[in-house]
Parts: sequence; C-alpha cells; structure tokens
Amino acid sequence: MTETEKLFTAEKIEFSEETLPILSQMAELVPGGFFVYCASGYREILFANSALVELFECTDTEDFLELTGKSFKHMPVEEDYEAVERSIAILDREKQQKPEAIEYRIKTKTGDTRWVQHFGRRLETQKFGKVYTVFVFDVTEKTKRMQEDRRKAEIITGLSRDYNSIYLVDFETHRMIPYSINNGVARKMRYAFNKALDYETTIQEFADTYVLPEEYDKYIYETSVERIKERILGEQSYTVEFTRYNEKHVPEVVHMTISRVDDKNRFNRIVMSYKTIK
Repeated sequence: MTETEKLFTAEKIEFSEETLPILSQMAELVPGGFFVYCASGYREILFANSALVELFECTDTEDFLELTGKSFKHMPVEEDYEAVERSIAILDREKQQKPEAIEYRIKTKTGDTRWVQHFGRRLETQKFGKVYTVFVFDVTEKTKRMQEDRRKAEIITGLSRDYNSIYLVDFETHRMIPYSINNGVARKMRYAFNKALDYETTIQEFADTYVLPEEYDKYIYETSVERIKERILGEQSYTVEFTRYNEKHVPEVVHMTISRVDDKNRFNRIVMSYKTIK
C-alpha cells in the first residue's frame, strides 16, 4: 500500500509526520480552505492550507497559527463557538456518512467578519488520536443576501398593512421594484407589480407628475442617493413628509419612509414606502 493510500483509508487514516507532506500537497489542489485539528483537549490545529490562511487574511501559516492560538477554539467568533461544538457533537453521534454543513462566523486578522460553511469528518490516527479533517468555504455574500432577503420580506410584510405603495430599491443596479402600488399612480405612471423600474427616472417622473412645485426641490433632494445614504447609514429607518397632488388634483400630505435592508455597515438596498395622511 502506498503512502497516499494509507492516508486516505476509509476508516483509519495513518496521519503522521511522514504522510503530512502528501496531505499538504493535495490540500493545495482542493477548492476552499482545508485544515486538520485534534478532536480533544485544546483542539490543536495540525495543518492548514494556504486558502484558509488567505481567508483569515494572514500572510503565512505562522501568522495564521499566531492569530488563532493554534486552536480551532479561536477560529469561530466567540459568540458562535459553543453552538459550533454542539453541532459537531450531534453530527458525530449520528455518524452520518455524508458531511453536513455547519455555518459560523470568523473574524479575519484585519477585523473583517466572514461567514463560512464547515464540512468536517472525524478520523482516527495513530500519532494524534482522533482528529477532524475539515473543508471550509466562504459563504459571506450568499449569507448576507439571504439575511437581507429575510429582512426585506419582514419589512414589506410589516409595512403592507399601513402603506399605499411599497418599493424595493437596489442601488447597485439603480432599479426599484413595486411590491404594492397606489392604483391611481399605477395607472397614470404605467407601473406594474414586480416590474423593475429605473430609479432615477421613476423618481423624476413622479416628482414632475405629482409633487407640489413648492415641495419639488425637497422631494428630489430627499430621494437622491447621496441624501439617503447620508441618513440611512445612521438610522434603521426614517420618514420624510411632503405634499403631493392626488388623482383628483387635490393636495394631500404623504409620509415617505425609508428602511434599510442591508446591515448597518453597508448601503445597497432599501425599502421605500408611501402612506397618505388623511
């Protein structure tokens, strides 16, 4: 049996100083991070590939081991570690053949917080006893997008009881999607539910058609990307009052509420809602 075959025997891995170089070479060829750590005691990290080192924004393996104290205990953020250990223990008891993902946060050397998916398997070794071999994948953008989608749904559901018109605005694409529209506005402006609109063009057309001349500049200013960014990064949501003409050309006061969908450090998507004040 070759050294490589010994290393990847189904039930028992001959993980030793002799086989570690083989593992190191193979680990550099796999996508994502890969590491090995002891299953008991201090959870000592025995090996980490360069992709994992880069994920933690470290310069080299020594830098990574210094950051983590050479222990898996310091890889997840402190608030997530106990839940991660419980999930690992449950998977060990169930002895599932196919690894299941465990998701948690890490903090890189520069202080950035990233979400990762962790696929681990416990193996027996002669020298180190039980160890975990783990593949790690960065799922930060996917996780943030899912969180934002959940928050968007919660915001829209909460606002739909009281607001006449609700739009999701994405400032990455400069598009806005109507989720609820005042019938008169929809007919006159030819808006359709769930049909993407250009943000700047739509705001301009609405202002030209409905907003009172004396409030026109205020409305354009308050709906500018720069102004929304200035306010929303400091608040979860806020409301601006303005006056517009309704379909019968009668002035009415409207509350426009801007709610942030992204987390507090980002600015990409908002929910913009309009409510007529009788």
